[in-house]
Amino acid sequence: MNQTRKQINGHLQHNGFSIVEILVGLVISSVLMTGVVEIYISNKQTFLMQDGLSQLQENGKAAIDVLAQDVRMAGYQGCANLKATEPLTYLTSGVPDFTLDTVLTGHSFDGSSWTPTLPATRLTSSHAVKANTDVLTVTRASSCSQNLNAAVNAGGSTITLVGERACPMKAGDYFVISDCGGAEIFKSNSISSGSGTTTLTTTDGTLSRNYSNVNTGNTGIARVMRLNSADYFISENAVGTPILRRHELDGSSGYSNTALIEGVEDMSILYGTRTTGTNDNVIYQAASAVSNWEEVNSVRINLLMRSMPNNLAIEPTGYTFAGTTTAAADMSANDKYLRRVYSTTIQLRERI
Repeated sequence: MNQTRKQINGHLQHNGFSIVEILVGLVISSVLMTGVVEIYISNKQTFLMQDGLSQLQENGKAAIDVLAQDVRMAGYQGCANLKATEPLTYLTSGVPDFTLDTVLTGHSFDGSSWTPTLPATRLTSSHAVKANTDVLTVTRASSCSQNLNAAVNAGGSTITLVGERACPMKAGDYFVISDCGGAEIFKSNSISSGSGTTTLTTTDGTLSRNYSNVNTGNTGIARVMRLNSADYFISENAVGTPILRRHELDGSSGYSNTALIEGVEDMSILYGTRTTGTNDNVIYQAASAVSNWEEVNSVRINLLMRSMPNNLAIEPTGYTFAGTTTAAADMSANDKYLRRVYSTTIQLRERI
């Protein structure tokens, strides 16, 4: 009677699984499925962690690269060195200062005021600068330039360049015309190009120096570059994501605000000056402690980067930034972000 299949009254009868056998099978299946689910969840979390770290690292390196490129060129005006000669200009308003003590400056924002004071023409409350973060201001000529196609004499207002807008430029921009003897800032509301040249007409004034299109004397061939001036700062978007932004000079509309890199939670900047009477010892200090911006020859940038998704850490993870430690116990229980610190030190070329 223990046979699996037997014949009763001429019919074949099949015995099924007993309840005990079914229950045992369900238990085994549950154990196997639990293992599969745990492996899936573990692999998914590992993928999310790796993807989040990769994005965090990319954003951190990109932010450092953007800042370093601009800081390194602070005060650049072509062949003429800013320590030897500052650019002239006929403009009386709208143009940023271009002097040895203004081409690179820093400011700290406590949520209501700036230290040192930030010019009113730069950032305002509408930019929603994140409290207790630093702001960096850099002014320089663009690294892209075009040579003069024809000489320009003092009092001239028409500037003809070699090439048809080989560099980005538009009507209303500010420009620097420079040779090895000096430089000058002007504005042009009229730009045209054709037949291999670009022509700019100065607005509201004329040039005060002679500029040559041939390599004679000690001044060399003059060239024209767009004037760049920007404030780098951190603000949060509508959903609370911290973003590194650039508030940059735009001649046609004053200044424009551009979002650069997401995930930049904090920015701390130290400015290096040499100890009086020495050539080697450099002291790094906050903007509030800098007494003479002309003496700043290097900049140390520290960025606190935060992952974009808020589910990469199992629990709040403490961190140290700019000498201050934030313990996990002092953080929100819902803070599951990953954080990393990126730092670099940049030498100012115009101060070498």
